[in-house]
Amino acid sequence: MKTRNKLLLSASAMLVLSAGAMVTGTVAWFTATRQVDVNFSNVKVMTTQADMAVELVSATYTATPSQGVLDISGVDSTATDISGDGVNFYKPVWGIDEGVTALEIDEVTDLTTYVGYYVEFQLEITRTNPTAENGFMVYLGSGSAIEPLVDLDAEDEAAVAAARVAILDDAKTARTVLWTPDDDDASYQYLDAAVGETAYGVDDFDLLSYPAESSTVDSFLVGDFINHTAINGTNNGHINGNSPVIADLSTAETETITVRIWIEGVDEDALNIAKEGQFTITLELYSMGFSI
Repeated sequence: MKTRNKLLLSASAMLVLSAGAMVTGTVAWFTATRQVDVNFSNVKVMTTQADMAVELVSATYTATPSQGVLDISGVDSTATDISGDGVNFYKPVWGIDEGVTALEIDEVTDLTTYVGYYVEFQLEITRTNPTAENGFMVYLGSGSAIEPLVDLDAEDEAAVAAARVAILDDAKTARTVLWTPDDDDASYQYLDAAVGETAYGVDDFDLLSYPAESSTVDSFLVGDFINHTAINGTNNGHINGNSPVIADLSTAETETITVRIWIEGVDEDALNIAKEGQFTITLELYSMGFSI
């Protein structure tokens, strides 16, 4: 069997974080002036294939297509450090000893009640050719990156190190990718509901740990993406890369993915210096098919 690679599209997002006043503190979770301004200014989705179309599915953002490029524009909002796995998010309400003891822990359930706590948009990927007998698997590619707006800028570097991106399904209940660009985060904690446990002095929550990065394909990815180069003949899966399938158009003509971006408050780099940081996000998607 042979494989064929196809570049599907690339998406670029500018996520600009700024704060009104710098405050002191050296522990994870922002302290004092906790919220930051997020200017989610633009995401570019570029299609390079005649048999594929991409549309924005969102009431929050607008999209302007031109010459194969989908320009997605957003609105200014506020954001703050939260913690979660991409599907579920939580936010402590701190007492006097911030970062140690919380009065309660709120579940961040949606962007209507918790406006701007994270960035979210959806993309609908459609296969326009009538059949896909050779397969049509979509992955995040090696061109994907979370980068500081200014190289070696301390604030920008801190924001990048604490950033997370998750790719979810249409219903926003199943995660295919949880990604951090920071190579130091191969194992780290996140806040989750857990009956019988205690976190930050609040019952029924716990700090769970992601395992060390695996050499096999998994949903948790650290650092750079590596493109798949070969086929696993037993199950028509691709190997040698590290990105899970984020859309399978082998049988379905259309699939919608959800993209979520946030600052992980439990991350050791979620310091106050990151509140002044700015970074850009590039999502490069590609597909592979099967020749049987």
